[in-house]
Amino acid sequence: FKEEIGKRNVTVGAEILFDIDSSSPDIIWESLKDIRIFVVFAPHMGSIGMLPLQYMLCKLYKHGYYGRHHVILSYYPTVQEQWDSVDETNFECSRSQMFEVLQGALGCSLSVSTLLEKYDNERHFKTNQTYTELRYIVKPRSNDEVRRYYQSFLYDTIWATALAINKTIQDYGGVNEVKNYKFNEDSTKLLLNSLYDSLLKVDFQGISGHFYYNNTRGFRQFKTYIGLFGSEGELSTSIGYVVVDKKEVAITQPDDIIWKSKG
Repeated sequence: FKEEIGKRNVTVGAEILFDIDSSSPDIIWESLKDIRIFVVFAPHMGSIGMLPLQYMLCKLYKHGYYGRHHVILSYYPTVQEQWDSVDETNFECSRSQMFEVLQGALGCSLSVSTLLEKYDNERHFKTNQTYTELRYIVKPRSNDEVRRYYQSFLYDTIWATALAINKTIQDYGGVNEVKNYKFNEDSTKLLLNSLYDSLLKVDFQGISGHFYYNNTRGFRQFKTYIGLFGSEGELSTSIGYVVVDKKEVAITQPDDIIWKSKG
């Protein structure tokens, strides 16, 4: 991350690694005094005890690092059902004070895109169905909305794997070579390479959007959306998305909406 932003002539003013126990003294937060943009990788997960994001929000509140002149860019989203389970007695500030710090923050991740319902109307190239229409097949085991994005991505990943296997079978002229493949045998290394190459070339429209991989690093590529956090800790308005191929951000809302809570 630091290497990537360095290429764009962005300087990191301070970096904090903290634990949610007493091993992280308050003095480490003082280095943020003159920082205006906080990039946060503190997860909001679980349902009991101390949670990293809430812990961090209370520290920012305690030191006065919030309001019109501070902006949080968070990788992790939050949903109302998780806030309902937060026990305020575990923290140094109240839930409403956490919301005060978080309001107007920008969230950007795959789960943010799902919570903003950006993938709900994507139709699968083969079935012509959306996530909602295929929900009975996906069979989610959790009602937690923050985990819902796994379901459509997993469905499309299975399709990608099947397409890659099918292409490899075609290239090798039959199913037996693939069926009898053994990972630890050198004789099947070419088959493994072919399977991997076929997977990298997969390109289709799925229920999680355009499905394809980065050919050099092997990562699934996404149109990742950016959302605003509201006054109750929830994601609200979509303000744009990351154009992965160009490494750019496309903004879809005017400044008065994006910076409404910042004046």
